Amino acid sequence: VKSPADIPGFLKSFRAKQVLAVLAIAVFLIYPVYGAAMVQSTGSNDPDWAWIEACLWLKSSTPDPGMDYNAIYEAPEDGKLFDYPESAYGVMSWWDYGHYIETLGHRMPNANPFQAGIGGRRGSINETNVPGAAPFLTAQSEEEATEVLESIHPDPEKSGARYIMSDERMAVDIFMAMPEWTLDTEGYMQPYWTGDGYQYLPSKRYFDSMESRLHFLDGNGLKQYRLVYETWAYQTQEAGYKQV
Repeated sequence: VKSPADIPGFLKSFRAKQVLAVLAIAVFLIYPVYGAAMVQSTGSNDPDWAWIEACLWLKSSTPDPGMDYNAIYEAPEDGKLFDYPESAYGVMSWWDYGHYIETLGHRMPNANPFQAGIGGRRGSINETNVPGAAPFLTAQSEEEATEVLESIHPDPEKSGARYIMSDERMAVDIFMAMPEWTLDTEGYMQPYWTGDGYQYLPSKRYFDSMESRLHFLDGNGLKQYRLVYETWAYQTQEAGYKQV
């Protein structure tokens, strides 16, 4: 159809069978999934309000990393590192939340859902941990964790992250995914006799991890880490973990 005058001829070219075929496709293929598609397109529970609040605080209350969020940057040549400005810094969290930090907080996550920046081991427990989110969050001392952050940054005199973000899901529900990436999962949970039988509870190794120290203890007792912002505490399992 090149002009309005061509429309009558175009419509005459359609046959009733063709129209019925189109209607049949719409009824049998499109309509059954229309309701589900509308539900999925109206939003979800992720990110929840706590992550939204925390990322908006990150955007408005932390130093500008010196990189335009909307700019397009050229990738470095093969074998070379990107030339970040002196003001640039990373935000450490588990990879699930990297896109929240980037799109809501306008800051650079050290790990993201493309599973970049997780670190750890791939083939054997005898391998050296690649620096990243997994070895940092499971580190058993402040010194070990800081060494991971310093190893992330190409400049050995600087840390790869200035802020760490955590939520209860990281500390409780998905914590064991972190040591899975390091191939070192033993000893985080131990059986204890409670009077009603044995129950598996978090062990000393779990509470010595940086994730536990930062999330449950708010960084208390650490020299280089401190709590700077916390969203409103809703009903969680934190109280139970602190009483173990």
